[in-house]
Amino acid sequence: PKHATTLHFHYNMTDLRAKYDVQAQPMHQYESFEASDVGYGPFVVRRQELIDEIIQKANPHHSVHISGCRGAGKTTLLHQLGGQLASKGKKVYFFKNSNIFQRESVINFIEELEQCKEEAVVLVDETQNYVESEVFTTLLKNTSNHKITTIGAGVPAFKSASGNFTSPIRTNRLFISSDEMLQTEGIIDYFGRHAGMDAYHQVQITTLLQNIRAYVGGHIYPLMWMAEKLVPCITEQGKTAAQALEFSQSTNFRSREEFKIMANRILPPDSFSLQSLRALLTTNPDAHSIKELQRNGFYDENNMLISQLLFETFIDSITGEKLFPHRLNSGLDGVRQLLEFALPNLSWEQYNPYGGPIEDALSFELLLILSRVSHLSTRLFNPKLIQAGFAGRKPDLYINTSVDAYVECVLTTANNESERKKLDEHISRFYWQAYTDRTRRAPPPFYPIGDSAFAILNFQTVGREPLELFENAFRGQVFEERVFTFLMTTKEVFLGGTRIAGP
Repeated sequence: PKHATTLHFHYNMTDLRAKYDVQAQPMHQYESFEASDVGYGPFVVRRQELIDEIIQKANPHHSVHISGCRGAGKTTLLHQLGGQLASKGKKVYFFKNSNIFQRESVINFIEELEQCKEEAVVLVDETQNYVESEVFTTLLKNTSNHKITTIGAGVPAFKSASGNFTSPIRTNRLFISSDEMLQTEGIIDYFGRHAGMDAYHQVQITTLLQNIRAYVGGHIYPLMWMAEKLVPCITEQGKTAAQALEFSQSTNFRSREEFKIMANRILPPDSFSLQSLRALLTTNPDAHSIKELQRNGFYDENNMLISQLLFETFIDSITGEKLFPHRLNSGLDGVRQLLEFALPNLSWEQYNPYGGPIEDALSFELLLILSRVSHLSTRLFNPKLIQAGFAGRKPDLYINTSVDAYVECVLTTANNESERKKLDEHISRFYWQAYTDRTRRAPPPFYPIGDSAFAILNFQTVGREPLELFENAFRGQVFEERVFTFLMTTKEVFLGGTRIAGP
């Protein structure tokens, strides 16, 4: 078929090729094809040990699937396999996308190739685009004892072809999973190849590459891309590894169009959405959420996020650019600016099994909106959402050092004494010595936050006025200066009893 590239072909099947218009163009200069069409730049990570394992494992009765997130090097590895198999005289057919197996010309070609009983290798890329195809299923299950070996690659998404293969090569096998692999795979030598590089520069380059590897989780495409952009900071501009890394987090670097193109290339499929991140919002994520994260190349098989870069890129993609027209102040003034800007944009579409909003999900969505405020110029931190070690001793949100403020979030769902006391208790975590509820045998948890500013954010699901406090000690100045209320019924924001923002 026109959709299959024959990497190498013995011309003893001329009739079959002519019948189905098979393109049989031997790739004598395979290396140049590989460098220009796959991978990043002129350097390609070889992974020879993994290639040998796949070649040894794959046979007509044992298909192999290379599973991984986007930009993990699946296509590169598939081409390397094709090149080595072709060099050994194998007939290799490369299909760029699995969805073409629904086309009649491809179906007829595969069926007759099976009937010929001659050895061949079929390489299938982008298996996540698989459309139900009986011929493809037959190819993998091999009930007819054909002699075709099938090797596929793709994101292991739901309803993809990946589940029909005999054995998978997991995501982590494709990554540069340790600092040692930077050396053994030749990456350090490649980026340190500049003539005249002394020991100092070699150390700086190695340190930079190790930090990039950790940041991208060994994800090969962004690793090589960032290294290509940042190593010249050391070799040409005389910066240290630390300065190059600081530059990589700057707005100047991350707002470039080429960075956005790289980031977009590693994103999960479009079907992946904020709803798929429910697993991050609970200490006991359900199996379905975890599987969804894995299938979309967001989690690895150990239920860990692929990388910090992938997470940040995904957050950027769903929040979009947020314009913040003010000068960002410090302390409570900065908290007010941010909350009156962000809260009216909250959709609060995360729900628990009983249909109600979840405080953690609301806080998380708030973080998504604030993460695009360029004035913050650093990451926001939510210890509860990421299950930090001392989450019970820290407020929900910390807004960076330019604001230097903590925000304690609470969800109130009724206007009664119980909910008013709950709001008081959250306030008391900053004023625990003033808390006088005699029904408690011990004071509630308190927050040792030093000299940082602090505020309370009440996600209020009912009413059209902020909930009144129960404790006398917290009324007046505390309420008016530190208690923000987001009325979810109207999307209005109050500071104390004063409305400060709305839709």
